[in-house]
Amino acid sequence: MTTVRIREDWVGRTIEEKFRLTRWLGGSEACGVFLAERDGRPGERFAIKLMPVESANAENRVAGWEAARELEAPELLRVLEHGHCEMDGAEFAYAVTAYAPEVLAEVLPGRALSAEEARAVLEPLVDGLAYLHGRGLVHGHVKPSNILADGDQLKLAVDHLMRVGEAHEGFAPGSYDAPELKRGVVTPAADVWSLGVTLVEILTQKPPGLAADGKLQIPEGLPE
Repeated sequence: MTTVRIREDWVGRTIEEKFRLTRWLGGSEACGVFLAERDGRPGERFAIKLMPVESANAENRVAGWEAARELEAPELLRVLEHGHCEMDGAEFAYAVTAYAPEVLAEVLPGRALSAEEARAVLEPLVDGLAYLHGRGLVHGHVKPSNILADGDQLKLAVDHLMRVGEAHEGFAPGSYDAPELKRGVVTPAADVWSLGVTLVEILTQKPPGLAADGKLQIPEGLPE
């Protein structure tokens, strides 16, 4: 377990003498996201994710960031660069992406989406996942907090990428995760499961629960 903590009051500091942290966007003490500006690029905003290098999954996460740099699909929020930095005497890995100001997870508490709106969200997500799966990659974290928009362009954050069949050590299943992930191996099918759970939440404001047999409990009245 990591003893290093990411602090919201790091706003105002500079990463690698290039990116100045301007606002805390969210996360946890172990993995946080800041809004940032780059010297020499006034008005251009970036999102920077920081995580301690001593974290159990730091090595796999950095490998995923490297894979995400090579992606070119418009539906994916590509990692622009990544590296290591020191904060308060501790070493952190960081990844830089473009900043997308709207997050689906922040919309849903206010209202569910209509069937037409859900289709508009679903289509680019399917295209983005098909692009990843065709390159032997699994997203692994399809959920509303990773679905963002910049104007009319929907983006899927891809800073958790893994290779198909890669071992997922220390996995604690969440609401969006396929039951087979308990075995610790990631697959494209698990992304499809997560996408289905996300779609139900988009239409109902909450993800479906699991029955005793492991099947999803789909609410009645969902648009066909």
